[in-house]
Amino acid sequence: MVDAAPPRALAKTAGNIGLALILQMFASIAATLTVFWSSGGKASLTSGLPSLLENLAVYLLSMVVGIITLACLLRKNLMRTIPFRPVRHAARLPEWLAAALGASFLASLVLWVLNAAGVSLKSNTIAFPNTPGAAAVYLLLFCVAAPVMEECLFRGLIFQSLRRYGERFAILFSALLFALAHANLAQLPLTFLLGLVLAGAVLVFDSIFASMLLHTAVNGLSALVLFLEQSSGAAAGQTVFVLVGALSMGIVAVALLRAWKSGKLRAFIEHRPVSPYPMRALLRSAEMVPGMYAFTVTSVLFMLLSCLNG
Repeated sequence: MVDAAPPRALAKTAGNIGLALILQMFASIAATLTVFWSSGGKASLTSGLPSLLENLAVYLLSMVVGIITLACLLRKNLMRTIPFRPVRHAARLPEWLAAALGASFLASLVLWVLNAAGVSLKSNTIAFPNTPGAAAVYLLLFCVAAPVMEECLFRGLIFQSLRRYGERFAILFSALLFALAHANLAQLPLTFLLGLVLAGAVLVFDSIFASMLLHTAVNGLSALVLFLEQSSGAAAGQTVFVLVGALSMGIVAVALLRAWKSGKLRAFIEHRPVSPYPMRALLRSAEMVPGMYAFTVTSVLFMLLSCLNG
């Protein structure tokens, strides 16, 4: 590897990404406050149909702001940049589905260890609705809108824009941004690990539809577990989650072992293009620019505020 300094274009790209993500965050805050004031100061984080519709509208508005802003700043054509292509090697999707669900399970283990060590991290969640209409909107928000919009932004525009500086760097940095953008300390392990898997899926399958499918499956499992916990008790939901997670981890372990023994894993790694720039230098160049630095600080502040409010 050549010990070369990262190009200045990376700093400009990272700064624009940071600026777009900040605007997306503040668009969400502004829309949420507007809804809050218009409803007479009533909290909107509930599972009622009007509240869910408000949350869906706020979410879609903020994500559209982030996607369009970033596309304009990077001067990217959305349809050409985001890989809206058929999924290649579709037979390998079950293994990657297991990897995505396994990442969710592994993240829960991290939180369990932290909780056992006395560090309790709780995330505000919307209860699963008890009416058909509200349940439909809930699933539309978390299992359709979120996977589609977030994949277009993070594995579409952001990941694709960073690939020119190295695939490993693009996977790592896009996962970090995905985790920070959620601004939720309790979700940090899940969003980071899932971000790694989803970026890898786009790389392997050469299609944004692959990561959308995996993202939908992870959110769908969370919704199922929440539904079971509310309808049949916490033990039922956690049992399903542990069984699915353990099975997924087993499938991933077997798949990796088989790929390693056959030489396919080693061949895949060796034949991927290697960046001429050191990873540390790339991360430093991308992070230490005003736009990205401001986004990181803002996200961390929101995480700390959410912990204090919890």
